[in-house]
Amino acid sequence: LTYGRLIYALEEAGHPEQALYLWDELREKRIEPDRVAYEAAIRACRSCEFWDAVLELFGEMQEKDKGPSEASRDSASLAAQRLGLTESVMKGAVPASDADLLEAAVTP
Repeated sequence: LTYGRLIYALEEAGHPEQALYLWDELREKRIEPDRVAYEAAIRACRSCEFWDAVLELFGEMQEKDKGPSEASRDSASLAAQRLGLTESVMKGAVPASDADLLEAAVTP
């Protein structure tokens, strides 16, 4: 069993906080997360309403070419909306780095 599968199982079982604890452990041990781990961590962050973390993980996933799913794209889009980035970016009120996060969040 991999970390990714365990994180996924915990999130699916309704334990997103425990899933994120396991995610932190994976990162502390410097284990490279697989696509399943990223997807599950994004879902867990969404469940906990950790919107910044959703965008951060989604950006990492794209950077590492882990092929985010439609569900992860939807989570990133929702996170951007919840953080108010959509309107702010359109008005030019958000720094370029945040604009890049938003673009990454909504670009397939």
